[in-house]
Amino acid sequence: MMSLSISKEMLTPVIEQQVKAMMATILGGQEQIVDTIIKRILETKVDSNGRPNSYSDGKTYFEWLLKDEITKVVKELIAEEMKSKVSNIKKAIKKQIQSETGATVIADALLNGLNKTCENSWRSTFKIELQQMKEDE
Repeated sequence: MMSLSISKEMLTPVIEQQVKAMMATILGGQEQIVDTIIKRILETKVDSNGRPNSYSDGKTYFEWLLKDEITKVVKELIAEEMKSKVSNIKKAIKKQIQSETGATVIADALLNGLNKTCENSWRSTFKIELQQMKEDE
């Protein structure tokens, strides 16, 4: 897997200057307001959902936003990779399920799940459907 490592010290000033320039343009060159806004963005501590949290000793909003965006991109890349490998994944899962060990693991998981569901005070509903397999499966 490829690793991208850009230091915060290198990235922050570049982004800060770009945001300052954009905000200055929007606000008609009022530098003091722009500096205050940028400072708040860079220093405000947030919780795991990106909401300001004065009790948090965690990430700043900027760090949270950067992590959030990188996470979205990585999820998209993984989804694309999974789509391209679906056929191979299906074959591997099918092979595992058809093996004696795989069948035992699945049966054990199913029975354990059923037992725990039946122990629960909620109403349990079971539905089992059987379909004839096609020859290419």
